[in-house]
Amino acid sequence: MTVPTKASEVLAAAANLIEPEGAWTRGTFARDEHGEPTTSSAPWAVCWCAAGAIIRVSADRVRGKRALDYMEGRVGYVDLFNDTSGRTQAEVVAAMREASNLAKKEGN
Repeated sequence: MTVPTKASEVLAAAANLIEPEGAWTRGTFARDEHGEPTTSSAPWAVCWCAAGAIIRVSADRVRGKRALDYMEGRVGYVDLFNDTSGRTQAEVVAAMREASNLAKKEGN
């Protein structure tokens, strides 16, 4: 897998990471196979929140921050958006893809 270098690539990769059934969570950056919270970069992590997925796929903090900025421009505070009661996995993935498309249009 190539490392995403642009915000649009980070967001697209993060959306791909959390899109499969069971790969998205809320309330923590990531969870292991037992549902226990873990760090987003842990090799045993199996599901992530939106911010955790962005952190997971980012090559460095600058790229991750840029991707988070695009996401926040679309939905507001990413953690609140992700964790809102009733929010669906599909809504989170769609918002990430929209933010990715915007970043790509702007050359990022």
